[in-house]
Amino acid sequence: MTIKKTAALHLFAWITAPIFIGFVMGMLTKSAIPTWYALLNKSPLTPPNYVFSIVWSFLYALIGISGWLIWNEKRATTKNMKLLYILQYILNVGWSPLFFSLHLTGTALICLIGLIAATITLIYECYNHIKIAAILLIPYLGWLLLAVHLNWYVWKFN
Repeated sequence: MTIKKTAALHLFAWITAPIFIGFVMGMLTKSAIPTWYALLNKSPLTPPNYVFSIVWSFLYALIGISGWLIWNEKRATTKNMKLLYILQYILNVGWSPLFFSLHLTGTALICLIGLIAATITLIYECYNHIKIAAILLIPYLGWLLLAVHLNWYVWKFN
């Protein structure tokens, strides 16, 4: 297999893995949407339910590309970026069960604030070394900022 084909295959894996994991997490928490989540007082800024899967699929692709760029960077400066990438991803995956399965909206909010802090730090670290990886994470950060408002609203008014 040529180097280009190998790189393309790795990029494809980096893109599809977060999308697939996001899909699985969505399936695991799906039952809470028409029951528990539907009955909550939600922010007027809450998008329709179908928007979440569309936006997250797009964001997971960007997160995957960013991760691929970080892991393919040959400089020694990537150690912190890799650790931050892993941290933000663990917090990302951990939020859904906290919020939808366990209904721990306050704990989920703390998790989300940590996720935002890790993502901001990751963007900052990447910007000086792998600028495109940082730029790809900006829409994700924007969505997380909306998510923290939505989570806060549910925590505060329920």
